[in-house]
Amino acid sequence: RARDALLATLDEGGRARVRSCGGPGAGAWVHCAPTSRALQFTYLEYRVATRLRLGVPLGLGGARELCRNRYATGERRGEECRAPLGADGYHALTCLVGGRPIRRHHGLRDLAAELGRDAGYLATMEHREPAWTRVRVGEDGREEHEHADLDARLERPPDDPLTYLDVVVTHPEGEAWRRGAAAADGCAAEGAARAKHRRYPEERLLTGRLVPFSVEAYGRWGREALDFLRAAAADACARSPALAGLGADAPLGLLGRWYCRLSCALQKANAAAILQAGRVADGAGFEGPSGWEEDADDLRRQAAAYAA
Repeated sequence: RARDALLATLDEGGRARVRSCGGPGAGAWVHCAPTSRALQFTYLEYRVATRLRLGVPLGLGGARELCRNRYATGERRGEECRAPLGADGYHALTCLVGGRPIRRHHGLRDLAAELGRDAGYLATMEHREPAWTRVRVGEDGREEHEHADLDARLERPPDDPLTYLDVVVTHPEGEAWRRGAAAADGCAAEGAARAKHRRYPEERLLTGRLVPFSVEAYGRWGREALDFLRAAAADACARSPALAGLGADAPLGLLGRWYCRLSCALQKANAAAILQAGRVADGAGFEGPSGWEEDADDLRRQAAAYAA
């Protein structure tokens, strides 16, 4: 009831954000114990991550209103992107000039493969699958080969011989997803997963399956990714005498630990994208007003009404 009341007060982008912040593991970074470096946030990282989650304007004022990411190659090498950053961070989270979306993808890819190894899989990174190669004829009449390079190939014979994982991170406020993401939980993640299946149809494989490791930028995971993680956690506990000895709660405990690692990796990467695009080195970089102070009284009144 409380969430429905909140959604009713928000615009389309706000509804997409709130829905994207929910679901299993999406907010694990908020409450996980900082017991390792991978689970620890700097002050600036945490400040950015919380503002993104709450929908509070990032306050990148002054010269930082434009993206400061630099081109690494091409005719504009060394030049800045200079696109408007926006108060919600959308541009910074999707700007390919600075390379941060690629780094975020690779970080999740490496972590997913590591979790697969914990579950007993043999993981091979960046595997090319010939069955999914597409051949097209170019304007000059020559054949063009579009190779299928999957993020991870997982093998665990005989019970689960072949699984391909392919990571995809979508922003629910993107033009392709915004309306659907505002209306239904997980619309962007599920849509991206379907696109992966269209590109890599399983009927072309002699054996094996594709698991789109799909997640939305605010944290919501796709159904197939969640199913894979749950099954992998159960398998990891069954294979480990130490974990098996913990009883029926062991898979849930391990799954919670994995959620924390994945959630922290995603949000730390998001924060890095914001900070890089705005060239923020310290707290003084947030020059503009957050707008939070003006809304605090309204938020308290809403919270009291929802609790009544």
